[in-house]
Amino acid sequence: HERRTLDLDEPHRWFPPLYIHGPFLNFLKVNFSEGLETIARLVDFASERWRFYAQMDDREREAEEKARGVDTSPLGRMASQWRRPPGTVNLSFDSEEHELIGDARVYGWAAGLSNPPKAVEAALMAMEQYFYVELDEGRPINDKVRAVLDRARSAAFLKVLCDVGKRETTLFAGPLRPLLAMPEVFEWEIQANVQGRSHLMIGAVMQGLWFTRLAQAFHGMEHRSKDLREIAVHLFIKREDMRDFLTSARERWEQRIESEPDGRFREFLQQLVISFDIKNYRLMEHPEHGQIIVNVRAHELQAERAEETRAFEEQSFLTFLPVRCRQMIDEGTVLSGE
Repeated sequence: HERRTLDLDEPHRWFPPLYIHGPFLNFLKVNFSEGLETIARLVDFASERWRFYAQMDDREREAEEKARGVDTSPLGRMASQWRRPPGTVNLSFDSEEHELIGDARVYGWAAGLSNPPKAVEAALMAMEQYFYVELDEGRPINDKVRAVLDRARSAAFLKVLCDVGKRETTLFAGPLRPLLAMPEVFEWEIQANVQGRSHLMIGAVMQGLWFTRLAQAFHGMEHRSKDLREIAVHLFIKREDMRDFLTSARERWEQRIESEPDGRFREFLQQLVISFDIKNYRLMEHPEHGQIIVNVRAHELQAERAEETRAFEEQSFLTFLPVRCRQMIDEGTVLSGE
């Protein structure tokens, strides 16, 4: 029980969690600085306990592999990935490096991924909702977004900020610009979009129609499905200051590739390098849309890896099929005879 809840006492049974649970949203509305500190301390504690238990899982995995050998089955590989050592990620701004606790498993907490404590989910959702309300009311949020970035000690905050940035993309040319220099965020966003948020609706109908509608509106926001790479490339092409910034980031990624071991992340870095090299872009004539800007090298690479991409998509479909089936059951989807 302690491992699942990360040593947090959760007597309130906030299931499924939503931004209305707890005092977090009201704290932010009354006093943003104090509300931020409250949420940050909660998330920091959970992140520290996650690191502790992840280290424990990794030691247990190593002991099992020594005793029984490495399980190379698909399920064994998945379990090994889940029990890998805890990661950290570096966030750079103001010429300083800030190490955040967590990897993809912590990054997705705001979207209910990796089964975080319900209180942590609710707190992160409240922060995200707070920024949406501020934007809807026409109030500036740049300084507050920067305050979150300054205070963050956990990778869990990056997902909240990234989704807010997808709603207001100019933030990526302002306080959220450092996120675009983090290749991990690009990769984690793809993983989060593949997994989706449909699992967060499980149990919503038990809370009544009003709750279900609130949850559907919050979890169904379309801007979250935007590809962060497309947003970054648009800024790269349209704005000279962002082109300079992302060109510098690309040069650091190229250096990192040299020391990165072979694997999916190394390949992903190589793809990012191609995306942010201005020499790869050409103006071309499209029969319907006229002149368009095309990354010629990316298209060549896509054609070369078509079969590999198809195999990966099939594996992803099988991995997340149980979640999709659960969603169809909850929604009462009727399947055709075909």
